[in-house]
Amino acid sequence: MAAFTIHPPPCINGTIIDLLPDPKDLVRYIIPKGCKQRLRLDLEALGIMEHTLFPDLDALSKSIDFIAFHSFAYGPPDPPLWDKETKVIGKNNNDKAKPGKA
Repeated sequence: MAAFTIHPPPCINGTIIDLLPDPKDLVRYIIPKGCKQRLRLDLEALGIMEHTLFPDLDALSKSIDFIAFHSFAYGPPDPPLWDKETKVIGKNNNDKAKPGKA
């Protein structure tokens, strides 16, 4: 479990309870177990990873492990289709047929 708080610089009588006495000012988010992997991938895409939050060797090694085993990359696109009989390239739904050279 992790907890993150945002609060002003320390000062006398500057605890969170002193600064935010109304319970509606504090919000707790519970992330369902099934959503954590997707959330972590979304945060990674934004550059928010364990080693950026906690810059030490332990966090760096956890981030490297996560990238190696959980990240994904896009591969190259499929090549255009070539119809030998009509000599036309690109009979995909997204592509308009273009005449090819023999």
